[in-house]
Amino acid sequence: MVNESIIFRRYSYLILSFLLILAYVVTGKLGLMLALPPGYASAIFPPAGIAIAVSFVAGKKSFPAIFLGSLFLNIWVGYSSNHTINVTGLEVALLIACASVMQCWLGGWWLRGRIGYPTALDSPSDVVNLFITSSFLCFVLACISFSV
Repeated sequence: MVNESIIFRRYSYLILSFLLILAYVVTGKLGLMLALPPGYASAIFPPAGIAIAVSFVAGKKSFPAIFLGSLFLNIWVGYSSNHTINVTGLEVALLIACASVMQCWLGGWWLRGRIGYPTALDSPSDVVNLFITSSFLCFVLACISFSV
């Protein structure tokens, strides 16, 4: 007999990963509507915050979903700009996806070290640390993406 809790955990992980990919792509497309062509960078990019928050809570288990969400989003953006998928567009999408995972790994690691997990965020220093650190960490992806 198969242990039902193992199956439930496996399916719940897949469902949560799918929801994270979907949230990343949808919020990313909305954020990139504010970008200048070709549309790879935007001043407001909600998936970066979502990825850091998920990495903070779930750890490295979330990295594959973040990678796939970023990859799908940037392939979609590349396809939307010239209606073809070429090698350069795939390379850019892969580089940005790697940068997204690096950003959320750094963000989750830094936040766990600074404010700990789980946290109630009940002290002013924890809240200030969260806001300052999160803002700073969002520059990681922007700097790497800019070099592309």
